[in-house]
Amino acid sequence: MKYESFARAMRSYEAEFQWEPIEMTTDDGYTITSFIISLAFDEQMPNPPVIINHGNGWDAASWMQSLQKDGRPFPLDIVKKGFPVWLMN
Repeated sequence: MKYESFARAMRSYEAEFQWEPIEMTTDDGYTITSFIISLAFDEQMPNPPVIINHGNGWDAASWMQSLQKDGRPFPLDIVKKGFPVWLMN
């Protein structure tokens, strides 16, 4: 699977959240992948999107595997509050 690392990080949250990879190609041919996380079952997301960008060699899956609050990665806490989250890779 192309997004195996991110899929593995999201596996235990599939009942509550959905995600979708978005690929963008820059003018110079570089492909950038981002992931949109929202509530499962097309529930309304009343707030504007939040963009989370990693640093220091991390990737989107790293956000899901660390920085947990109450046993859930903090990007998912933001989604629970009604904000769709874009995780940049």
